[in-house]
Amino acid sequence: MTRRKTKTSPKPPKPERPVRLLLVDPDPQLTDLIQNSLGEQKTFALHHVTTLAEARKHLGRAATDVAVIREKLPDGSGFDLAGELSQGDKPVRAIMLSDQPSLDMAIAAIRAGASDLIVNPLDLNEINQRVHSVFQKSRKDRKQDAQLRRLRRTCRQLNNARTQVTSQVDTLCNDLVTAYQELAQQVQHVMYTSAYDAILRDELDFEQLLRKTLEFVVEKVGPTNAAMFLPSTHDEFSVGGYVQHDLPPAATTLLLDELADTLAPAVATHSDVLYAVDDESRTACFGEAALYLGHQHAIAFSCRHDEETLAVALLFRSEEEPFDESALDCAAAIAPMIGERLARIIRVHHRTTMDFFEN
Repeated sequence: MTRRKTKTSPKPPKPERPVRLLLVDPDPQLTDLIQNSLGEQKTFALHHVTTLAEARKHLGRAATDVAVIREKLPDGSGFDLAGELSQGDKPVRAIMLSDQPSLDMAIAAIRAGASDLIVNPLDLNEINQRVHSVFQKSRKDRKQDAQLRRLRRTCRQLNNARTQVTSQVDTLCNDLVTAYQELAQQVQHVMYTSAYDAILRDELDFEQLLRKTLEFVVEKVGPTNAAMFLPSTHDEFSVGGYVQHDLPPAATTLLLDELADTLAPAVATHSDVLYAVDDESRTACFGEAALYLGHQHAIAFSCRHDEETLAVALLFRSEEEPFDESALDCAAAIAPMIGERLARIIRVHHRTTMDFFEN
């Protein structure tokens, strides 16, 4: 079964509305003359006023397309009204009407913003044509104004959208920077843990573990004083190994013994990496041990396994050689690994000792 397409007749064109014409002239006969000439035509919707005051009142309450204005009115100059109409929010086209036109008057009409100048007595056919011509210009102006308003509205919407997109892009960029930083830290963390594990994967000698750990730290963070403190009792620590960078040889042993008594117990209670760069932070991190460090920058961390501190590590050097973020990343990466490997060595030694006594 085939369907037939029904033809729809085109809609008839919408009839044009009449030109809303305002005549500002003290002579009432002029109105009658125009009305009589129009007869039954619906070309104009004519309103007549005789003064500037009446014209302004009418313009304030009724829409107007074209105003025909006498150059001289009882209460002022018609040029003033023409200037007001051309500068208004909704411009109205003005046609000046004169009995005795001149070049000066034509220049004044142009300056006032008038669109045309006609001479009295009127040629009715001519005024019909001239008014319609000015009306077409007025309608074109209104269309352009409407287009301009739409463009401005579109521009505002686009600007708002641009602002939102810019804000979203800024947020996205910040998120990407944060993600990149986190990823870089994770990659760096993996690099440290992988390198440390490669060195000490099968190490079961206690002293070799401490020595290789200190060598690894110095290799990654650069020249530094470093020490490993081991618990001897519940609250006491002793020096398990150290690396000397810029300490006086004669004072090294004494200083490390003091730090083992004061700094190691303070650090053992912390699970995170401590970094001290001034007197305030050194006192906050290490308590009375800050006095022994002087003006050194220091990184300290506990090496734990199953919530038990099996060692405390300390890195310190002159404030003229501060540690950077990579040193903190390195400390955070290897701290739990040191604790795990110390725990494994302890388990192996305990098992070996038990097997010895059982045999």
